[in-house]
Amino acid sequence: MKPLPKACGIVKCKFFRKKKGQEYQLYLQRGRRFLMSGHKRSVAGTLNMMVSMVQHGSDRYGRDFLGKMRGNWDATGYTLYNGGLAPRDARGAMDVREEHGVVQFKLKDSEPRNMVTILPKVVEESDGIYTRKNLRPMSKRDGIQAKYERAEINHLDVLINKQPEWDRKLGYHKLDMRDRATEASVKNFVLIRHHAREHYICLFGKIGVNTFNLDVQYPMSLFQAFCFAMASCHART
Repeated sequence: MKPLPKACGIVKCKFFRKKKGQEYQLYLQRGRRFLMSGHKRSVAGTLNMMVSMVQHGSDRYGRDFLGKMRGNWDATGYTLYNGGLAPRDARGAMDVREEHGVVQFKLKDSEPRNMVTILPKVVEESDGIYTRKNLRPMSKRDGIQAKYERAEINHLDVLINKQPEWDRKLGYHKLDMRDRATEASVKNFVLIRHHAREHYICLFGKIGVNTFNLDVQYPMSLFQAFCFAMASCHART
């Protein structure tokens, strides 16, 4: 759940889609060590992906439960939470779930899909320890989405997907995936900051029918990257 340290550089992973999108799994590319899995659960017509450190099934109150990703009704926006409780169920402020990020998708006519991710900002302390701004909203007004819409982004980190360029010779949009994708897909993305377009934070590239490369580095966490990849697979746009 913690942000990856800068010293780690790019962490390369393998992402697998199983059971027609009902389940996802993440492994380290090197050594194929299992990291986490996501399991689909529909609640009131919206998507909930339960994320845990067990390969099959998850217990909401188990020790291996990490958190969840909840989608909106039209599958264009998703919010990431840790394993805390909703404000109405919490006994105190520290029991309230933390928001770990938001992702939004937009599509205009025939243009490539736009993807925006908003994360709690990570601060590097003097002793080399990285800490994330804790956001435990008691209402929607205090959440990441509402703060972003009000342009209150001092404690937020906003990333966008790098847009593909139109190739006149080929007749379609082309995105530089740095040799980490072998198949064109609307699900592919490269997340960057507005002011640093050649430095990517997260890359998701399709290499098979149900297999993707997922690369991530500071200041993102593996949990955040995994959830954004699942969101890209489920988004309707």
